[in-house]
Order: sequence, then C-alpha cells, then structure tokens
Amino acid sequence: MNTDGISAASLTPPAIAPAAKASRSKAQARVQDASARTCDQADGATIWRAVGQRFDVRNMNLAEMDKMAMQLYQDGAISLLDSGIMSFDPTRIPVGGQRLLEDSIRLTKADAQGRRDWISEYEQQKARAETLGETQNAANYARILDVLKRVQAGGGKALNQEV
Repeated sequence: MNTDGISAASLTPPAIAPAAKASRSKAQARVQDASARTCDQADGATIWRAVGQRFDVRNMNLAEMDKMAMQLYQDGAISLLDSGIMSFDPTRIPVGGQRLLEDSIRLTKADAQGRRDWISEYEQQKARAETLGETQNAANYARILDVLKRVQAGGGKALNQEV
C-alpha cells in the first residue's frame, strides 16, 4: 500500500462551518427546551389532575382506556410504548379466522358495559409475568400501574366524562 502523500490532516474530517455549528446548536437547544417542557408538564400535577378528573381507572372500559392513554401521550406524560400497551386489545386481531374472547386474555372480569378495574388487571398481569419469568412484561406492567395510580391519585372519583 502506498502511503505517500497521505497526512493526518487529509484523514481529519473537514471542520464544520461556524454558521452550521450555530444552526445545529440552535436546533439542539430547541429540542432540549421541548424535552424539558414535556418533562416539566409530565411531572406536574396539572396533567394527572385533569386526566384523573375525567377517567376512573377503577371503573372504565377499553375505549375509555384508549382515550386516556392518547391524552396522556399527547400531553407528554407517557411514552408511545406505554400508550400502546394501555390501548392494545388482542380481541381486535383475528387468530385462525376467529377473534379472541376478552375473558381469555384478561385476568379480571368486566361488567356488562365492559368496565373493569384496570389497576387490579395490571396488578394481576404483572404478578403473572413475574411468575412466568417475563421480566420485560413485568417491568412494562409496573410502569402502567404507576401511570394508573398517578391518574387515580390526581382525580379522586371521576365520571368518565367527555371533554
């Protein structure tokens, strides 16, 4: 291999122009500011209080859970993953041409309107995952339990009312 004419300077990437550095710094600052605002909002009681006043996590159906998860996600209080876990409904996915029955996948019973105690549901899901050694699922359910308990603490008795 011929190394004549190769210097350390020729292997160093070109310097970023000052204007590009400034532009990148401004963009990074905007992202950091947005992240800080989201974290501040999510940690503040306002979101949890508003959602807790609207939804009763001890007595709601899956459609209400979907709405609550979406509101929390849009407000920056939970991740997209947690929103997806809270909204996931395997009964909507046909298996072998047939839909699963809700009683075959949920560990708690719903009333005639499909309302259930979601804290109890996720406590049981978490316990089952731990028993089966499903550490990732157990961790996911623990996060969802934290979300549900924060919503419950934020609102007291809720009416599952439309906003």
